[in-house]
Amino acid sequence: MGVKMKAMLILTVMVCLLCAAGFAQKKDPVEELAKRVESLEREKDFWKNNLAEQKGIIKEQFEIKSKNLDNQFTKLENDLKDDNSYLKILLWIFGSVTGVGLIFSFFKLRKQVEKIAEEKIREKFDQIFEEKKILIKAMIDKQDEEFQFKKEKKILVFTPGGSNNFLERFFDGEGFNKVEFAPPENFLKTDLEAFNLVLLDNEEGKFMKGLIPVIVRDSQEVVFVYFGPPTDDSRALQNEKNIAFANYGAQLYGNLINALRYQKYLKDR
Repeated sequence: MGVKMKAMLILTVMVCLLCAAGFAQKKDPVEELAKRVESLEREKDFWKNNLAEQKGIIKEQFEIKSKNLDNQFTKLENDLKDDNSYLKILLWIFGSVTGVGLIFSFFKLRKQVEKIAEEKIREKFDQIFEEKKILIKAMIDKQDEEFQFKKEKKILVFTPGGSNNFLERFFDGEGFNKVEFAPPENFLKTDLEAFNLVLLDNEEGKFMKGLIPVIVRDSQEVVFVYFGPPTDDSRALQNEKNIAFANYGAQLYGNLINALRYQKYLKDR
């Protein structure tokens, strides 16, 4: 064997040895993947167990705190039942300084609310007053007018016997200042036009039959008020323009005032 052949043989042996060493050192990919999966499984189990453990700890802490809060609320509820003092509860919850401050804040807020409420009420009153101003003025004017009637108007009362205790008390109690009483038979010698109103008192039905129509029709510029139950004489005057009717006491005041109000227009007819 020549030198070249020996060299080729040695080279071939070396190459084979190197390849064998390379194959021996190369890892199996399936085996590597299996190991990686196994590692991930272990990591997953670790975190799963850790999470379960943390969850258990959190649940336990929550239950402890929840129980503590329940105990606190139960104690507070019992304290509220035992002592209804609002100030004491405020001081207990917020401390002395904070509680006092809160109390003053409460009263300050209350005053502000009351002030706002008063302003709203005043605004509403002003609005209503403005809307009803004409009506209110008319009512005031009417009251002033009634006062003037009672003070200035002259009233003659024709009543059988010349006096009537009920009517005397009535006119005195209502504040009429110029009222005279006379028996009906005096009408011929009485200047009826000197009076603003003549009241014909027939409450007890004692007026002479037929006399009332004579008195009324003889004085067309005088205003009359018939007081008493309806009779043939009063019904005969239903169409007369200068007489009003008050069949019972509750109608008397209003009909007197209306008749006096009408009297000032009578002479202009």
